[in-house]
This record gives sequence, C-alpha cells and structure tokens, in this order.
Amino acid sequence: MKHFALVVRKFLEDDRGLTALEYGLIAAVLVIAVIVTVTLVAQQVDATYVNVKNCVLSPSTCK
Repeated sequence: MKHFALVVRKFLEDDRGLTALEYGLIAAVLVIAVIVTVTLVAQQVDATYVNVKNCVLSPSTCK
C-alpha cells in the first residue's frame, strides 16, 4: 500500500505532460483562428466573384 501511495504521489507531482498539453491547446487555438480567417476571406472573395459575374452579365448595373 505504501508503494501505491508513492507511485500516486510521483504521478501527481510529475509535470512533464503539462508542456505537451499546453502546446496542444496553443495549436488548437491557432487552428481555430486559421479556420475562421480562411472562412471570412473566402466569403469576401466569393462576394467579389459574384459582383464581377453580375457586372459581366449586366454591365449597366456596375459602378
């Protein structure tokens, strides 16, 4: 029983895995930021292409 308590205490005091967890969380936040940015840019590019298409089809409506 004493050995089990020692193993549990060593496990709880070990912080080597925390660094990997922190890097994982940072990577997850960066991936979310990239996805949001790409989505917003894609929507703007899509709107530009729609505007160009409308201008080609009906030039009188373009500015």
